[in-house]
Amino acid sequence: MLKEAGLTPEHPVYTPVSDSRVITELALDTLKNYKRQYYCIGNLYRICDYMIENSSRKEEITVSNSLRYVKNAISYIQLKYSEPVKIEQVASALGLNRSYLTRLFKDATGYSLQEYLLTYRMKMAIKLLADKSLSVAEIAKNVGYNDTFTFSKAFKRHYGKAPSDYRSVEIKVSTGTITNV
Repeated sequence: MLKEAGLTPEHPVYTPVSDSRVITELALDTLKNYKRQYYCIGNLYRICDYMIENSSRKEEITVSNSLRYVKNAISYIQLKYSEPVKIEQVASALGLNRSYLTRLFKDATGYSLQEYLLTYRMKMAIKLLADKSLSVAEIAKNVGYNDTFTFSKAFKRHYGKAPSDYRSVEIKVSTGTITNV
């Protein structure tokens, strides 16, 4: 709770954005009623709630938490891209609502989660296409597509070429024979 209020070892001083007399009144009320255990615990929670809601660092902490969620979503996608990942799964893994995570991600990166997942899969597909021993169907499976046609269509939409055409151009470039395919 103190961390949510902005109190950390690096920032040990609480700075309210509004009148802190509420905290003083609750603390004095707690001292007056020190024999009423649950009443005092209730006041302690009210003090913590007030501190959280009126902390000058609240927005800073919220931004930091938002970025942590975005980083965790990216890590999840990079770990699970080869599986048929759904955005609901990413949100669920992070304990967030799908639309909330989608909004956080878009605000932080400029991409939707779906766009990021597709872009990451396509980048991994490019790397795999360099391995001539892998078929396009195997590459499709390795980057999370169960259907080769769907993968090829997505690849072509993303890069303007079918995976096999991209591979043949790349092979010619790497062997030193550049031709217009």
